[in-house]
Amino acid sequence: MTELPIQTVLPEVIAKLEQHNRLVVQAPPGAGKSTLLPLALLETLSQNSGQIWLLEPRRLAAEQVAMRLAQGLNEALGQSIGLMTGERKVMGEDTRLVVMTEAIVSQRLIKENDIPQCSMILFDEFHERNLHTDLGLALALQCQEYLRDDLQLLIMSATLDGDSLGKQLNCPVIESQGRSFDVAIEYHPQNIIQGQYLDQAVKNAVHTALSKSTGDILIFLPGIKEIRQCENTLNTIYDSQIHQQTLKVFPLHGQLTAKQQQSVINEQPIQKIILTTDIAKTSLTLPNVTVVIDSGLERVSQFNLRQGMDELVTIKASKASAIQRAGRAGRVQAGTCYRLYSQEEFQRRRDFSPLAIEQSDLAPFCLSLAAWGNLDLNDYTFLTQPESKQIARSTQLLEQLQILQSNQLTPHGRTLSQTPLHPRLSHMIIKANHMQLGYSACVLAAVLTEGDPLYYQDTNSDLQTRMQLFEQTKLPNFFEGAKVNAAKAQRIIQQVKRLVRTLDIKQGSLHSHQTGLLLMLAFPDRIAQQRGKGYRLRSGMGCQLFHGDSIKPTEYLAVADISQSQQQGQHAQSIIRLCCNIERTEIEGAFAEQIKQVETLQLNEKQQLQIISRQQLGELILSETTKPADASQKNAFYLQEFKQQGLEFLPLNEDHLAILAKLALAHEYFPDHFPDTSETALIKDRDNWLAPFLATTNIKNLDYKQAFMSRLDWPTQQALNQWFPDALTLPTQRQAKIDYNETPPVVRAKLQECFGMSQSPTIAQGKLKLNLHLLSPAQRPLAMTQDLAFFWKEAYPQVRKENRGRYAKHPWPEDPLTAVASGQTKKRMEQK
Repeated sequence: MTELPIQTVLPEVIAKLEQHNRLVVQAPPGAGKSTLLPLALLETLSQNSGQIWLLEPRRLAAEQVAMRLAQGLNEALGQSIGLMTGERKVMGEDTRLVVMTEAIVSQRLIKENDIPQCSMILFDEFHERNLHTDLGLALALQCQEYLRDDLQLLIMSATLDGDSLGKQLNCPVIESQGRSFDVAIEYHPQNIIQGQYLDQAVKNAVHTALSKSTGDILIFLPGIKEIRQCENTLNTIYDSQIHQQTLKVFPLHGQLTAKQQQSVINEQPIQKIILTTDIAKTSLTLPNVTVVIDSGLERVSQFNLRQGMDELVTIKASKASAIQRAGRAGRVQAGTCYRLYSQEEFQRRRDFSPLAIEQSDLAPFCLSLAAWGNLDLNDYTFLTQPESKQIARSTQLLEQLQILQSNQLTPHGRTLSQTPLHPRLSHMIIKANHMQLGYSACVLAAVLTEGDPLYYQDTNSDLQTRMQLFEQTKLPNFFEGAKVNAAKAQRIIQQVKRLVRTLDIKQGSLHSHQTGLLLMLAFPDRIAQQRGKGYRLRSGMGCQLFHGDSIKPTEYLAVADISQSQQQGQHAQSIIRLCCNIERTEIEGAFAEQIKQVETLQLNEKQQLQIISRQQLGELILSETTKPADASQKNAFYLQEFKQQGLEFLPLNEDHLAILAKLALAHEYFPDHFPDTSETALIKDRDNWLAPFLATTNIKNLDYKQAFMSRLDWPTQQALNQWFPDALTLPTQRQAKIDYNETPPVVRAKLQECFGMSQSPTIAQGKLKLNLHLLSPAQRPLAMTQDLAFFWKEAYPQVRKENRGRYAKHPWPEDPLTAVASGQTKKRMEQK
């Protein structure tokens, strides 16, 4: 094979692998790490050694790499070099190096654990980390640690921080130079809003590129929708008879068949315009590409924690992604990259794309871990730890699908772990097959994975209509008022055939009227019940049909797809995109074991306590009956409500609050003598002081003062009354109430009633001075003090001066300490 930069470090790689069972090789694109390095390692292995497994993130890349390796040995594929993908297997008895997609290695590890036929696993393009990458590495590391210390792991990456990766894996790192030609970067900022007008921006860039280059043009777009838009736009310009002889537009994405993809890659004597997703970013050989047009957008699967499901979102591509895209223009000669955004915007972008393990649906991930034998994340080495909330939601879903029970795999879950589908869909197909609905489930699974085959002018979310389309003997151009997407419908049919073959399902009739039942099997968490103008999902989340949806709304729906409305502004709602009408009897039949009988006590509008008996599936109330509560149930309800709401729940008046304040003060000054009466303590001790009183009277008429005092024995009650009296005896012998609701406690008295009282009154055995509020003869405040001696000496003369004329009928002696205390006028005092 052609000499490549990786060759200079091959001796070091081989030497390190003789000393270590883990190694990181960092090499830029074009270094030869996918081709020359695997063949060099193959030469070092003896015939008796196990196979080398080379992992690629995508099927197309795996197929291309396998063919190039076989060509490097002048052999046919299937001899020394083998290939394994989800759709293709080319192996022979003498195969020693197998190129496979990353999902395959996880399945092999789960099935065989110690993978005895493998001696080395190479993770190629590791920087493209997806869930299969992280899962495969975690399982391989555990296999290496517990079962196969001779198993060697080689991580090959182009853009990740190799030193950091080496530290995490506790292994050496080797760096290689790359091989590429200069790529000129030109920035052509366009007015692209969420993908709108992208086809026009691409058209302009293609026009510029064609005027300057005769090489192939590779255009990176976020998804298939944009590829088709741009394909239509470009074909209207370059599809003439003249252009067909020299120029052709090709789509390249994951939904094409292997034959279709290969036709794009094969060299042809015409100039190509290739519209692609990130499938062409690495590993693929596109020899004549000298121009790259980068839209700056990529589409990723993102888990919506609020909705509990994945959604595809379009985001700005990272710097690392943009650099890799541009590099495709410099593989064979100097090239040009046209970026449809500004240089300033490029500098503002994140360094790397978001990791799948941080934002994807983790249900398949959790199923694989459980199938491996352990769901405890602490037992695995993850380069990025999964989010605990997403793990919790995923395991909850797997329990609803009867895959997990107490975090252990059920027999049903064991069966599902061997299938390549998402747990939702494999659960649906296997369960439906027992009901003679296996073929119908395969059709529904294909529709859900391949996308909507019908295009409606107006909104129609009825999934049953989509199923009815495939009951036709021949696909029509229009069906039930919708245009049929023939290409997508054909992909669905092909996918059905693969599912039937892979899962050994007997082909039968399609029963579209069972769509709702099948949908419930796949999405047990998305059963919806009508609530007002919208619906409530089993999880409690609200959603609604789009305004004007032609589906007939019924009390219950089985929902397959929900998305966020972009037309509701700040009041955005979760909009049902695909669903099917279902009956309550269908829900009860499908989820009999999960429906719970729940009894709650609740006050009605008349404040009468009732027992409400409900049949519930999650937050959905399937049926409800009510009856009056008996005395014991009422008491239990009141005690429970007091536990949850605290003192606010009890109908306490000021006197009740005062005794509580007094008890709190007593505990503060004499904690060893009086019990804690804080709200927390009262709630904890409710069975000892509140429950006995509730047994004899209702909550409104209960004597709360007596109930609070019941926590004190008789001597302690006597001490409370003595140390914290209800009233203070004034010099006039009047009993003035002590207000314990104030801090410190307050006594209110006419100033004249306090003549002769030289010191401020105290409680708590003299430890606490009362706050004396001195009032005018008209009961208006004149002064507040906790230092009465100071008041008489310093403040009283001024108070006397200001008020003796206003209240002339009452005494205002110069010496209040020797005067007779009285609340009466001078005349009344003289009459006595």
